[in-house]
Amino acid sequence: MSNSASLECYWNIVDAIVKSRGRETQRYHYFEELWRAIKDSHENRLIILQAPTGAGKTEAALAPFLRDLINSERRWHSLLYVLPTRSLVFNMFHRICKTLNACDESFKVSRVIVDYDYGGFTPFKAFLEGDITITTYDTLAYTFYGFRSYGHHLLLSAGKIAGSLIILDEVQLLQDSQWYSLTLLPYHIANLLIFGATVILMTATLPKILIKEICKALEVPALRWNIRQPHVHISADPSKNVIMRGKLDISIKNGRLLDHVPKIAKDYEKPLLLVFRISKRELKERL
Repeated sequence: MSNSASLECYWNIVDAIVKSRGRETQRYHYFEELWRAIKDSHENRLIILQAPTGAGKTEAALAPFLRDLINSERRWHSLLYVLPTRSLVFNMFHRICKTLNACDESFKVSRVIVDYDYGGFTPFKAFLEGDITITTYDTLAYTFYGFRSYGHHLLLSAGKIAGSLIILDEVQLLQDSQWYSLTLLPYHIANLLIFGATVILMTATLPKILIKEICKALEVPALRWNIRQPHVHISADPSKNVIMRGKLDISIKNGRLLDHVPKIAKDYEKPLLLVFRISKRELKERL
């Protein structure tokens, strides 16, 4: 399949997902940059994607794996979608299930097992099971290094992780007194790449020090074993990708804000008023 035809297949998948939500697709330029990089994943094993919140990073990253499901192909064993906290996992699980339903209505997708994994030590569960697994970053790390393995599970999990497409979504936000992500994350990514995984690190805010530490971590296998892990950094260009979602209509009015509050409260059924540096008592009297 030609490059342009392949890109159009990805766009058709994104269109189906977005239209199922009652929205119009915004064809951001960075989508195609990401898809080209994934197509050359043997050369770009690590893809760092930086784009604003609401710019469709999730749909862009899912599209290549969904295309393989639709065409009954498998470049990767599975897709692991990794988030920083448990509270985000269940929401993403439902979101991806709805995404698969939208694709099934438009393209017919064969049966897919979608699972979520918070961690835990039950001996009756094959960890990170499923074609698509949504999990937390600490669960991925502990499973990968064998801290929660029973019997054969270490081999199962490590082998599956090795051949998977791993999406790390804002995982650098996971922090506590014993876990400093900017130090640990780069070396974990390097190990995932050595084992054969394809990694997409997605974020809206990318600390420069994280990029520096990732490059530093990738130098270790290159120096020790002559294993080089090429990577690419893709970011949304404001001149090409104008993010419209979340745009606010702002009007500037002369005079004191307090004088305009009664009219705002009257014109809107349930207004949300955020009041800073103003007398609460005076505001209550006006309302």
